Amino acid sequence: TGKPLRSLSFAVRKRLQRSSPFVVLVDANNVRGMDGGFRLTNYDLLRALSVWQRSETTTNNNKRSSAAAEMVLVCVMDHGTLPCISSYQGVNVVFAGPDRTADDVIAEDCQWWLSRNFDVLVATSDRELVDRCIHPPDAEGRDNQSNHNEVEVFESKEMSNLLRKVWNQNVIMRRSTIVPSDFTSLDPLHQLEHNIRSHFGYHQQSQTADEQPEGEKNGSKATLGDKQFLETTWQRVLLAEQLRMILLEDQQHTNRTETNEECRSPELQQYRLKYSNITSQVMISIFDDQRIRHDRPAQEALRHYLERATIEKKLELLVDTTMDDRLRTAG
Repeated sequence: TGKPLRSLSFAVRKRLQRSSPFVVLVDANNVRGMDGGFRLTNYDLLRALSVWQRSETTTNNNKRSSAAAEMVLVCVMDHGTLPCISSYQGVNVVFAGPDRTADDVIAEDCQWWLSRNFDVLVATSDRELVDRCIHPPDAEGRDNQSNHNEVEVFESKEMSNLLRKVWNQNVIMRRSTIVPSDFTSLDPLHQLEHNIRSHFGYHQQSQTADEQPEGEKNGSKATLGDKQFLETTWQRVLLAEQLRMILLEDQQHTNRTETNEECRSPELQQYRLKYSNITSQVMISIFDDQRIRHDRPAQEALRHYLERATIEKKLELLVDTTMDDRLRTAG
């Protein structure tokens, strides 16, 4: 069924309290886009999801003496030069890759989790995706009544409102100690998003006396974005690859004890392995992403921005821009 019981928060807590395994699939760009026009940056979304996951799990574990229920949180991103999975502070981050969309991934993974007896909660306002999750094309003739696992869909606006509420309670008002101690590994993403928004007509609120200086806004005390920004496709392509490279680098250089603890269930291990098995393909350029592959103006805009960023040397760009030379030659 795709009809929510009450709210996303209620659905999560009900399953945690009865120790029912479930997964939450978040349509990242849809949630950000429905939050008043991309007020939430990717940096905001990942931090808020991490705090929410810890808040829900900690609250319910404190109420129960038995083992914690399995809550798998997956943030599905469009773009990325490879379809792959990483983890960040309790959040599994899946990149659709250059040839598929986040919708494709969510629709497929929804059935993958159902087949392993997990309930699936989906955060999206995309009606077509909702239909694909609830009524998959290959479901005809299948005995869906043979198990009691279900799909519930929740509006992206509800997801963003919940994230802001939990963030304000746990971070701004400091009501708990569940906040991850360090978000600094995401600094290059935060800097890039801030630069893009500043350069393309977005202006931060003027700083008041009690606000932190810009260099300190990467910390957990920073508020979530509150200004609309009309993010373009090429910007999302660039930002997704920047995030993918950050998480990849973090995965290669940090202690994996945390990840091993997060990966308690065999289903989550299988899920990660599913994506690990497809990362052996040859990585392509961000210019070959299907959303801008044949969009010359978008490619030119991306190329010009990268040229300016390279000259100014203000940003730590981790993306591979080798295709930029080929584009310049072709032009």
